[in-house]
Amino acid sequence: TAIVKRGHLMHNHQRRLRSWMAAALLAVLALIAMPLAAQEYGPPSFAVTAVPSAIVTLGEYQGREVRLLGVGADVSALKGLGGPFLVGGRLGISRHGFRNVDGGFTTLALLGGGGFHFSERPSLAFVGELAAGLRLGMSDATGADLGLGARAEFGTDSAFGNNFRVGARLGYEYWLGQYHGITLSLTGAFAFREQGERETQVEPAGPTRPKPAQQADGSAAADPADGPAVTGEESGAAARTAVVHSDEFVAVTSLNLARVFPVFYKYYNANPVGSIEIRNDSRKILRDVQMQFNVPRYMDSPRTVEGPASLSPAQSASIPFTALFANTIMDVTTDTVATAQITVSYTVDGARKSLVLDETLNIANRNAMTWDDDRKAAAFVTPNDPALQVVARGAAGVVREAGYNLVNEPLRYAMGVYEALRAYGLQYVVDPNTPFTEFSAQEYAIDYLQFPGQTIQVRGGDCDDLSICYAAALHAIGHDAAFITIPGHIYAAVNTRLTPAEARREFSRADDLIIQDDTVWIPVEMTILGEGFLRAWEQGAKQWREYAARGEAVLYPVSAAAEVYIPAGLRDDYYRPTPADPVEVSRAYRSQMNRYIDLEILPQVAQLQDQITRSNNDPRYINRLGVLYARYDLRDRAQTQFELILAQDSRHVGALVNLGNLHFLAARFEQALLYYDRARAAGPDNEAALLGVARANHELENYGTASRAYEELQERNAALADRFAYLGFRGDDAARAAEMARVTEVVVWEE
Repeated sequence: TAIVKRGHLMHNHQRRLRSWMAAALLAVLALIAMPLAAQEYGPPSFAVTAVPSAIVTLGEYQGREVRLLGVGADVSALKGLGGPFLVGGRLGISRHGFRNVDGGFTTLALLGGGGFHFSERPSLAFVGELAAGLRLGMSDATGADLGLGARAEFGTDSAFGNNFRVGARLGYEYWLGQYHGITLSLTGAFAFREQGERETQVEPAGPTRPKPAQQADGSAAADPADGPAVTGEESGAAARTAVVHSDEFVAVTSLNLARVFPVFYKYYNANPVGSIEIRNDSRKILRDVQMQFNVPRYMDSPRTVEGPASLSPAQSASIPFTALFANTIMDVTTDTVATAQITVSYTVDGARKSLVLDETLNIANRNAMTWDDDRKAAAFVTPNDPALQVVARGAAGVVREAGYNLVNEPLRYAMGVYEALRAYGLQYVVDPNTPFTEFSAQEYAIDYLQFPGQTIQVRGGDCDDLSICYAAALHAIGHDAAFITIPGHIYAAVNTRLTPAEARREFSRADDLIIQDDTVWIPVEMTILGEGFLRAWEQGAKQWREYAARGEAVLYPVSAAAEVYIPAGLRDDYYRPTPADPVEVSRAYRSQMNRYIDLEILPQVAQLQDQITRSNNDPRYINRLGVLYARYDLRDRAQTQFELILAQDSRHVGALVNLGNLHFLAARFEQALLYYDRARAAGPDNEAALLGVARANHELENYGTASRAYEELQERNAALADRFAYLGFRGDDAARAAEMARVTEVVVWEE
C-alpha cells in the first residue's frame, strides 16, 4: 500500500510539474504573439520593475522536500548603459512550503548583475538578465541561514504608452547547497526619463583671423591674430542662445546656423552651412531620420540630408547640413536676413512625422569674408570678368609684340600685366571701413574684398584687392598665380613653369625665387605699383626670405585653393573699361625688361669676358657668352660669339648647334638644317644636334627624315624626346601639339 501511495504521489508530482512548465511556455508564447498597442520603443534610461513570480521548486531545503509550487516577488532597478545593455540590482522575497510536514521557509535575496533589452519590431522587446548575490533563508523549523546563488531570466516586454510596460519571463535560479527552481514571472515596469526644455549656447561658425594689412611704408604689419575675443553679437557672427524646439517625440537641443557669405555659395554645396543636434525624447525608436534645409528666396529647391537610420530613446545625433544656393544670392549687396526653413522628419510606429522650424538666417554682403582660411581669397579670383579681360588681354598683346621671346614666358607676362595695371592707374589704398588698427582687436572680423572688375572700376584697393586682381589677370591669359601670406599681409606670385635646376640656370639671383614642391615662383608685392615690376619682385622676395626663415610665410597656389573655394563671379559685371594706352604700357614694359636683362647679364658678361681673356680665347667661354646673350634675345651679339668660334674651329659642335638654333628661331629652317647637319657630322652623339635635325626637317615637311631622327632621339634621351612630342604628329596636329606644349619658341642650347 505504501509503495502504491508513493507511486501515486510521484505521478501527481510529475503531472503538476509538466502542467506548470507547459503553462509557463504557453504564457511566454502568448505574450510574443500579443498584438499589444503597436508602439515601437527602445531600452529605458532608468526603470523600476515589480516582478510577482510563481516558482516551480526542485530539490530539498535543509534535508526536507519542498512543495512544488512557491511564490515570490522582486523589485529591480535598472540603468541603461547605451544601446541595448543595462545594469542594476534586485531585491526579492519568496515563500516555499515543505511537503508531508507543516511549515516552510522564506528567503530574502539581494542580487546584482546586468542584462539586455533588444527591440526589432513594434510592440515587442526581448529581455534577459543574469544576476548573482546573497540569500537569507528563514526556516520555520531550524532558523536562519545564509548562502550564495544566481538567477538567469529571459522573456518579453510590451509597451503601453511612453512609461509603462508589461511582460513575462521564464527563468532559472540556483542556490548553492540548497534548492533550485524554475521561475515564471509577470512583470510591470515604469521607465523614467528627463523631461522639459533646456537652453543651449550655440557656438559661432568658428574663430576667424583678422584680414591681412599693409603698413604705409610697404612693410608688413604686426600679426593681428592675437587680438582679444569679442562676442558673436559684436562681430555679427551667428552666436545666440536658442530654446529647444520639440514635439511629442524629438527635441532640437542645438542649432548652429552660421552666417552665409554669398561669395562661397558654391562651397556650401559640399561643405556644411550649419548643424542641428536632435534627441529622441520618446520611449520609441525613431527610424529613417532626415533633415531638410531651405531658404526660399535663395535656393531653388530644399536640400535633404540623411540622418541616422534609427535613433533609440534618449539617444542624440548631430546632423551637419549643406545647401545648394542659387547664384541670385550674389545680388546681395548689403547684409540682410532671410527665413530658413528646417524640417526634421522621421518614422515612428509606421507613420512619417515632421518637426518644422523657421529660423532667421544672416546673409552677409557679396564682398564679405573672414580670414580664418587664407585660401578663401581664391573665391574672388574671377578670370572671366569682362572688365578684367580688357586689361589682361591688352597687356598680353603688348608682351607678344615687344619681343624678348627667349626670356622666361611667365616672367614676361607677369611683368606686362603688372605694368598694364600700373598704367591703368591702379593704386594701393587702405580700406577706410576696415583699418588695420581696428581689425587687430577683433577675433570675428569680417572683411570687405573687391572682385577684380570692381578694383579696375574704382582703380584701387588694399593689398588683398590688388593681389586678387593681379592673380585673376594672370589666370585670364593662362598663367598660374599664387597668394603669399605673411603676418598681417598678403601679396602675389607667378609660376615660372621651370624646374628648380632650370630656374637656377636661367636666373642669376636664385634667392629672389620661391621653390615649393619642385615649382618655382616669382614673388610680386602689389602695394608699390608705382615703383614698377622689378621693385615689386625685389620687395616680395625680401619679405618671403624674412618671414619664411621664421616659419611665418605661406604660399597658396590659386588653382589649388579654387578647387575648395570655387570662384563666384558677379551677375552685374556690366563695366567695360577703356584699355590703358598700349604705347605707355609698351614703354613701361620695355623699360623694365631692359633693366632686368642688364641686371641679369652684366655681371655674368663681365665674368665670362674675364675668363675669355685669361684663357686666351678659349671657345668654351666664348660659347657660354653667346648662349647668355641668346637666352635674353640679344641675337646679334650671340651670333657674333658663335661665328668667332667657328673662325677658329669650323667643327665646333656647340657653336654649330647654337647658330642653327638662332636660324630656327628666325624661321630660317633651311639654314638651320645646314648647321644642324654639320654639327651631327662633327659630333654624331650630340643630342641637341639630333633634336635640331628632327625639328628643322619637320618644319620643312620632310616627315620621313624627321621621324627617323626623332625615333633615334627617343632611344637616346626619352625625357628630351617627350618634351618635343609634337614631332610625332604632322601638319596642323603638330602645330597644335607644339603650342599646347609651349615649345614653339623653345630651343636647347648647347653650352
